[in-house]
Amino acid sequence: MIQASNKKALELCHIDGSKHIFLQGSETGLSFGESAAFATEIHFYCEPNSEPIEPPGHQQGPAQWHGHQVLLSKFNGCVSGEYRIGLDAQRHVIFQREVSPWIVTTTDVIPLHEWHSIVCSYDGHYMRIYIDCRHAAHIACGPQKTDLTTPTLIGADLCGYASAHHFEGYISEVSLWQRSLDAAEVKSLATSNPLNSKTLSKDLIGYWCIYQRADMSAPVKNNVLLVGDQQFNGTFIVEGTQLLNRWRGWLANGGESLPRSASVAVGARLVLNHCPVSLGAVFAAVSAPCARWQYHCRWLHLVSFVKRRHALARRRFLESRSV
Repeated sequence: MIQASNKKALELCHIDGSKHIFLQGSETGLSFGESAAFATEIHFYCEPNSEPIEPPGHQQGPAQWHGHQVLLSKFNGCVSGEYRIGLDAQRHVIFQREVSPWIVTTTDVIPLHEWHSIVCSYDGHYMRIYIDCRHAAHIACGPQKTDLTTPTLIGADLCGYASAHHFEGYISEVSLWQRSLDAAEVKSLATSNPLNSKTLSKDLIGYWCIYQRADMSAPVKNNVLLVGDQQFNGTFIVEGTQLLNRWRGWLANGGESLPRSASVAVGARLVLNHCPVSLGAVFAAVSAPCARWQYHCRWLHLVSFVKRRHALARRRFLESRSV
């Protein structure tokens, strides 16, 4: 955890509505579907531009994210996802997975202008939240679907093909394990760095010190080397640009221009609402004379489906804002 007096470090790890961090290779590498165990620790400093808003009445489940800020997510509100961690409108900590009962939330409220750490852990049966190494909440939760297309973001989540629900403040360090942490391990995080602890480094899949970059353009390095030297280095994405170059095209233009069938071969990967999918998942193999016709028919159907989902999500969002 960095000191708030280090102005250069604060500048490098500042997160707000203008930017977030995309973790490369996270679509599959940081997926924890079904009952896969995982845990994360996040150091942050909450400094929103305004006071928390009051949610419209008592809410349960995903609706409780009204007015929330996201710290870490692999979640697309219009498509799919696996996990989302952040603060609700009143700065309670929320840990969500994509299966009922959906979320576990704390009664503790995170104060403004203070450094805190949270640990969210799932062991295949229970979701648990720890605040400053102290157990704060837990709930039973079963297996969920696996999402191998949505990327993991630090400081925001996705809604369709745009980032949303940005955190406002500073995120200095993020650790991610492909296993759960027990209470003793969580307690040891108060005095131990995961990279320097034999116990805590076990199954550590990512450790990002966001403030240790040389400048604003330097990547956020993942300090954990995996099998095959796989890395999940982070890239700051400034709002107003496309999240990834591959997301440009017909989705960015509102779906008005169809992709060219001549440039796509059977077995290639396409982008559907940010999600790269195999053509085999879109349509079955067909003979050469009718392949192009079936391809266009299926795409027209999928374009219509995606546009309907996006319109529904936007309508629900506007209705929640008007309540």
